[in-house]
Amino acid sequence: MFKFLSRFFKINWNKQDLKVCPQNQLEVLLSLYFSNKIDEALDSLEQLINKYPGDSFLWHIQGGCLHKCNQLKEAQRSYKKALSINPDNAESYNNLAVIYRETGEFDAALLNLNKSLKINTTYIEAYSNLGLVYKNTANYNLSIINYNKAISLSPDFSEAWWNLSLVQLLLGNYQEGW
Repeated sequence: MFKFLSRFFKINWNKQDLKVCPQNQLEVLLSLYFSNKIDEALDSLEQLINKYPGDSFLWHIQGGCLHKCNQLKEAQRSYKKALSINPDNAESYNNLAVIYRETGEFDAALLNLNKSLKINTTYIEAYSNLGLVYKNTANYNLSIINYNKAISLSPDFSEAWWNLSLVQLLLGNYQEGW
């Protein structure tokens, strides 16, 4: 089960987080989430969180579901609750930062991405998200550095390559951008 979760969420979950919620219930919840049955997943999460309020993974998944529904303030609260239970969760910091970036709160996004990378120095998506924040704030050199870091960690990471090309084009570096 932990290998399954790590594959999708790209972090090493603390087994203590998951022991409070039975595996079969997590599997049903994740099936709903990955089948994009978000309303059903949220209903299930409400019941599970009421039963297992100390399970940071449930709060994290709730944040993801709420984010998919564009309920950003509620998603922030869920990620913050997950982090209050497990402050070593790089994924929750990263996802919280994505919401801050989407709402134009770039300083908060940078703070959370740096916390994420302090926990997991090889977290590819966090470097890519740093690149996006720096691109959004017209700090193109730092954007390039972070996209290159993501690419160095995962040479097949197409999203970082795409965004790196966009930044190069914005800078007028057409040869590098194409």
